[in-house]
Amino acid sequence: MGTYKNILRYGDGVCTGKMNYFSPAGYIGCIKDKDLTSPPASPSFGDAYIVASGATGDWAGKDNQIAVWNGYNWDFVTPINGTLAYVQDEFLLYRFTGSAWYSYFELDGLIIYKILQLGDSPMTPYGAGHIARIGDTLESLKVYLNGSVRTILVKDLLDSHASDPDAHHNRSHNLASSVDHTDVSISSPADGEVLTYDTSTSKWMNKAQKEPFALRCTGDGRWYSQPAIGGSLLSITVNPNTLYAIPFITARAITVDRIGICVATAVSNTTARLGIYKDNGNLYPGDLLNEAGEVNTDSTGGKQITFNQTLEADKVYWLVINNKSGASPVALYAVRKERAVPILGFGWDLSGAPGIGWTKGQSYGALPNPFPSGGTISDSELPAIFVRVTA
Repeated sequence: MGTYKNILRYGDGVCTGKMNYFSPAGYIGCIKDKDLTSPPASPSFGDAYIVASGATGDWAGKDNQIAVWNGYNWDFVTPINGTLAYVQDEFLLYRFTGSAWYSYFELDGLIIYKILQLGDSPMTPYGAGHIARIGDTLESLKVYLNGSVRTILVKDLLDSHASDPDAHHNRSHNLASSVDHTDVSISSPADGEVLTYDTSTSKWMNKAQKEPFALRCTGDGRWYSQPAIGGSLLSITVNPNTLYAIPFITARAITVDRIGICVATAVSNTTARLGIYKDNGNLYPGDLLNEAGEVNTDSTGGKQITFNQTLEADKVYWLVINNKSGASPVALYAVRKERAVPILGFGWDLSGAPGIGWTKGQSYGALPNPFPSGGTISDSELPAIFVRVTA
């Protein structure tokens, strides 16, 4: 199914200790602290903490989980193996291995662009992947190599740097590390290049970066849906003549060129209409942004519509579907409710039912504009609607 780039953000796009949720394959969040064993006295909305071992009070029994203050109480997210978190007060990037959090390396002097992580060992140089951009003030670069920290690059030692600080942009750097300098092959470095590990030569090499990694982007040409954390899809029966709306949250401005669903159980002579709505400012679908059109649901498998729509950065949108009635209900694949991010909160009746989207009765036909009022918060699975990102 791939990795979704969907986000539920409490933060403002910079690391202020506000939580940023990512995909079902794990997420990167901005964490204020990871060493507290009891909740802070006066948290702000969206403040996030990794709960330290032996926690007490509202955090009791939540060791290693991520606690997020929703303005009223604490929400807890259980990390999966591979989850990444940037800890603000330590300036360190941590990875959860399934049982504990381990740091990668100190970020001082580096701008992190992209991290390739395979297996449980931190920063093992396995496969090609952008690691770090070399800044003007960087004197050495430390990486994990075969289980130990190695210094692989130091600053240019030419005295001419003092009189000509820009000269190093136009010639090769000298390597003066006392260890592992043969692991590095630098050729005519240029501004903005990154180090990448080449398995064919077993060397770190400088190459032009492909795309800045702003702790947000997983790549183009992929399909995304509602915010969720791990798990496989399941088949659900979909009521006809009903609008189903699931949240879609952008971290950057994107263009989507496909919208689609996956049919689990087909019914002859049935169709579905798909579209995108703007949010009305209250986590409820508002104006119709794009009615993509209609797909047939009379056969199983993926169904998609070609269209073109630009979506703004840091916005909530709603992906909407309405199904035409047939001899029996169509079944579509959906994200499991226990894996969906409860963007609409929880009910206050001890049931813990998560609010993951909206439903509203509506006769089948052109999607209404705006979305009709009076929808019902759904705490059950909703049809998974996907869009494909092209830029």
